[in-house]
Amino acid sequence: IMAADPNFKTGIIVNPNLRELDQGKLKLPDDYQSGTYFAPLKEAWSAFWNESFIVSHDLTYRFGSSFAQGELKYPNFSKYFEYPGESYKDETIRLYTAIHEFGKKINHNCRIKPIVVTHGAPLAIFRELELIANDVLMEKLDLRPGQLVQMSWDYFAKRKTNQHPDYGQACELTITSLFDNRIRKLLEQEINYLKEL
Repeated sequence: IMAADPNFKTGIIVNPNLRELDQGKLKLPDDYQSGTYFAPLKEAWSAFWNESFIVSHDLTYRFGSSFAQGELKYPNFSKYFEYPGESYKDETIRLYTAIHEFGKKINHNCRIKPIVVTHGAPLAIFRELELIANDVLMEKLDLRPGQLVQMSWDYFAKRKTNQHPDYGQACELTITSLFDNRIRKLLEQEINYLKEL
């Protein structure tokens, strides 16, 4: 990467925490053609959101799993998945950890100006976190450990009804509020809470 100012140093750091949700391993039919629609994947996404937020509020449900809360609930998924993917808990811990680490580096060296490039789900999570962080910093919210993930979903659900979703397009987002030490502490508490689930 070249910078206009020769005193301005740039670099790329690959952070494995900034990846999209691991969707497990699909069992694709022999006649499947790359890039074509695969209905079981849409079914798995529907089950994932229902189990994680809409119906069960189970952040430990793994994407594509036949089992939910210890019961066989989606038996057909065993036909479509060799093994399930991550839970929302897993993804959230990764993404909160990434933001927490960025904040630590930035607060240690204020000359660092990060530009984060990531996927749609992390973008949505960071967008809602930034909105919540602003509300916390303006003392509109008082969050306790265990509330952040659900509140992020609630903010997202409210936003997606009146704003075009960020699917399939390049989006920009400022997340500077997430580097505030009060927000970093809140993220650290939430990470510890999630690890105990």
